Amino acid sequence: MHRTFRDARSKLKRKYFNDTRLKTKEERLKNKPNEMTKIEWKFLVDHWSDEKFKIIYVEKSKKASESRAHQKMPHYNGTKSFARLRQEIDEIKKLKEQRDQGLNDKTDEQIFQDVLGKDTHGYLRAYGPGKSITQHFKVKPSRLDLSQELIEVKKKADQLIEEARKDAENARMEAEKAKKRSRSH
Repeated sequence: MHRTFRDARSKLKRKYFNDTRLKTKEERLKNKPNEMTKIEWKFLVDHWSDEKFKIIYVEKSKKASESRAHQKMPHYNGTKSFARLRQEIDEIKKLKEQRDQGLNDKTDEQIFQDVLGKDTHGYLRAYGPGKSITQHFKVKPSRLDLSQELIEVKKKADQLIEEARKDAENARMEAEKAKKRSRSH
């Protein structure tokens, strides 16, 4: 909720307060958004125009920039902290170990879903922000479809590996035969 309010206030500031055509505080007061009362807009303009606010804002911004520059590992998990991520990974490992010991019979998908929750809003986990299932697959496949596709891909990979092994074995045998023939001549 707080973030939504802050984002809305930031958009108002960008559109109605930081307009480069507005040079004075009075001009900014006249540039009031329709959805706000004069009192609300005056409060924000006074707040953003206050020298104390400007100093605090600049200091916070500078400190945040310096902190980000020193990060060895950038944070791409959104609001999820590294500690929470580590906890979720540990929970997944624990549930898999329990399965291996025969204490549960959950599939990897069920374990993943138990720990992280269901996928929401049609977005695909582990593909970065904004990558939807339909963008990736061109249609919205069911979990069963995805499972079947995974099985088929694994079978095809196994077949290709086996063919490569046979080809390598045949090539080795032919090389040995050729070597024997060259010795006998």
